[in-house]
Amino acid sequence: MSALSTLKKRAQQTTKYRGHRMQWGEPFGNATTLKFGQHGTCRDCGAHVWLDTHPAPNSIGISGLAVAIGCKEGR
Repeated sequence: MSALSTLKKRAQQTTKYRGHRMQWGEPFGNATTLKFGQHGTCRDCGAHVWLDTHPAPNSIGISGLAVAIGCKEGR
């Protein structure tokens, strides 16, 4: 369980390293359960990243192609 700001900072570092230029959507969540998330898309190749402050036990807080592979546009 990490704060959304911490997850976003880590995701930004990783996606930038892989050559992506991310555009972030609005954060969403539930103040009652304190479960929050955010979605980002690469402006060049369309790869996605998802952030989840409370992932399932068999999941992770940062996931998606933008953190796994390099940008197809090669910037």
